[in-house]
Amino acid sequence: DRDFSIEKLRADVDRFVMENETLNQRLNQTGERLQIAERNHDTLIQLRCDYQHIESEVDGLKTENEEYRRQNNQQTAVIDDLTETCNSYKVKLLTVEDEVRHKKEDLRNLRDQLDELDQRNQILEAQNKLADSMRSRLRDTQEEYDQAIEKSRR
Repeated sequence: DRDFSIEKLRADVDRFVMENETLNQRLNQTGERLQIAERNHDTLIQLRCDYQHIESEVDGLKTENEEYRRQNNQQTAVIDDLTETCNSYKVKLLTVEDEVRHKKEDLRNLRDQLDELDQRNQILEAQNKLADSMRSRLRDTQEEYDQAIEKSRR
């Protein structure tokens, strides 16, 4: 009976040792899982902090983008106004250029008329000189005639 009891005790001890090893393995696995879970939890906390930081940066970028969009809209309005003003000036410039062309044409016509009048004036001056010369000869002839008549009366 004693041998049986010892064998039974040995078998129980072996079984307890195996169960203990199994429990130790499970405990080790549980400890590893717990460490993994703790690391995962730390990583999750870090990821949440990173997410909040990124979310804050995104909000800042959205605000900055809105400001740029507002400035861009203002600049676009200024550019549109300047373009409209420029187009208006272009139309005015074309009108002025057209007027200048007409004035130059009028000036050419006036110069032509002035040249023509100048030629006429020169002709008239020549005719006046000729007329003066003829009057002078006529006076001289008249004087000679008058003198001849006076001589003949005497």
